[in-house]
Amino acid sequence: VDASALLYPISARNRIPAQKYPIDTEYYVGADFGVASASAITVIAMVPGSNHLDVVYTWKQVGCTVDDLGAQFKKVIAKYDPVSIVGDAGGLGKVFIHELVRNHGLPIRNAEKSDKLTAQRLVADDLISGYLRITVPDCEDLAKEYATLARGEDGKEEKKQDNHLADATLYAYRSARVAIPLSKAPVESEEESMLRSLMAQMVYEQDERDNLGI
Repeated sequence: VDASALLYPISARNRIPAQKYPIDTEYYVGADFGVASASAITVIAMVPGSNHLDVVYTWKQVGCTVDDLGAQFKKVIAKYDPVSIVGDAGGLGKVFIHELVRNHGLPIRNAEKSDKLTAQRLVADDLISGYLRITVPDCEDLAKEYATLARGEDGKEEKKQDNHLADATLYAYRSARVAIPLSKAPVESEEESMLRSLMAQMVYEQDERDNLGI
């Protein structure tokens, strides 16, 4: 996919090695649920006062049962002690959340899904600025999704793409950045959309030059 057409314009500056985080780090978990398609879980780290959000853990698997997911969530909770866990309650996701809460005692809330396009644009902006970073190779599957997810001429995500980790990350991201009033974000004009594409292309080309030592 051409860099200017990416929904999430990832570049080399967004890829970081594993970090050691201070004890007051807050962790936010997002989940996307699937039956025939994959289920996915993402963990985002936020250090109070930091100028970064870091994706530190991703997991994706097809054909998960509620018990499979319950076991995975318990591993995540044991390791990160997150302040928030949210999941996609659309479709069968509502059933998954209900069963995970009832049978596994997990504190999962419904993810915020309104105004998805604005939230995706905020993620794209944070990727371009370098504010949102992805730990590699641990979270390489998310980086691969970002590098292939395309948007149409209307700026919206193209349908039928592998976006499960991207969506799980979006839910965690919105929890971590809950102070940002998405409803007050301005509507993007055609000129702003073109500028976004140009900025993403410039960042990509600069990374390519840096890799070549030019």
